[in-house]
Amino acid sequence: NFWNTNNNIFKNDDDFVPHDIFAEDCGPREWPFLVGTRGTSAREEILASNECVVVQIIPASSNDDDGVTPLPPINYDPERVRLFIDMESGLVLKIPQIG
Repeated sequence: NFWNTNNNIFKNDDDFVPHDIFAEDCGPREWPFLVGTRGTSAREEILASNECVVVQIIPASSNDDDGVTPLPPINYDPERVRLFIDMESGLVLKIPQIG
C-alpha cells in the first residue's frame, strides 16, 4: 500500500523509496533526439526504450510565444512521458521526458 507524503512514497514505516525511481530503472528518462521527429515514431521509440512508461500526447502549437500550448496540469507522474506534438505538422516540439 503506497501513499504520498511530502513528495515521497513509503511502502511502510521502515521503507523509503524516492518518488521518481520506478520508470528510471527501466530505461532513459528523456529523449532529446526526438525533437523535430514525427510524433508517431517518437511514441514508438519511447515505449520501446522504456517499458515502464506510458506516453501522453499533448496537442501543441509552435506559433505561440512559449512554443508549447496548452500547458498541461502540473502533476508529476514517474511513469508518464508527455509528448508535445505540433497540431499542424505532427512533429515533436519539446524534449520528451518522464514526469
